[in-house]
Amino acid sequence: MAKKTFNDEVYGKITYKEDYWLLKDRVTFKINNKEMIPKAEIDLYNSIYENFNIGLMSEGLMKFHEDNPELLRADEAEKIKNNQKLLYKK
Repeated sequence: MAKKTFNDEVYGKITYKEDYWLLKDRVTFKINNKEMIPKAEIDLYNSIYENFNIGLMSEGLMKFHEDNPELLRADEAEKIKNNQKLLYKK
C-alpha cells in the first residue's frame, strides 16, 4: 500500500494510511497534572474519493472516476472533511 505524507494547514504533518490519516504533529493534553500525548488518527469517510484525490489509484481507475465523477460523491466527502477540521480546531 502506498503512503503519502502532506503538510495540512489544520492538522500539520499527516500521513495517509489505508483508511485513515495519521497525525505526526501530536497534541499534548494535561490530565491529572500529567502530560499525555495521544495517538491521533483522522478517519476517512470516503476512501475511494481520498485515493482518487491524492492520485493513489491505478491509471484505469483514475480515468473511470474522471469519466464518472458522480460516483466519488466528492461534495459529500468534502463537506465531511471540513466538518472534521472544524471539530479538530475546537
